[in-house]
Amino acid sequence: MADVTITLIVDTTKLFLDPLLPLDECCTLAQIGGSLRADTNSDLTNYISDVNIGDTITWNGIANSTFLATNVGSVMVNITAVTVTTVFGQAQLLPLSLIPGATGGTAVQGQVSFGSEGDTVTYTISFNFITSVGDDVITSETYNIDPKIRVHSTS
Repeated sequence: MADVTITLIVDTTKLFLDPLLPLDECCTLAQIGGSLRADTNSDLTNYISDVNIGDTITWNGIANSTFLATNVGSVMVNITAVTVTTVFGQAQLLPLSLIPGATGGTAVQGQVSFGSEGDTVTYTISFNFITSVGDDVITSETYNIDPKIRVHSTS
């Protein structure tokens, strides 16, 4: 049983300037604990997180912008939900407050409870970002990416 952190890294400047930009061009995933198999073409649907039954996974997001536009004070990435039909014992995991390791935005946490050796499951990470511009706070639309989890019964 290990703690696994999956971090969604978002170039929020690119996405703020072009909300229709393909997410593969402005997002990537990183993982601490377990292992992450990234796609050589940066196709987020082909990223696979190898985890074990009993692992606790925390998803969080960070803004990694190439620049901040004039008057932008801060940007936070919020993980708004993680949706999967199996593995966690519930269909949707929602944000919890005060999760250790969260980077200012909301994070989601779940424990791998189900699965057989080698089961590979596509799941959805839903996220948005909040930008403070002067006295205004702008919340983006909600975006979804669909990476995969592969379950192992032992470490």
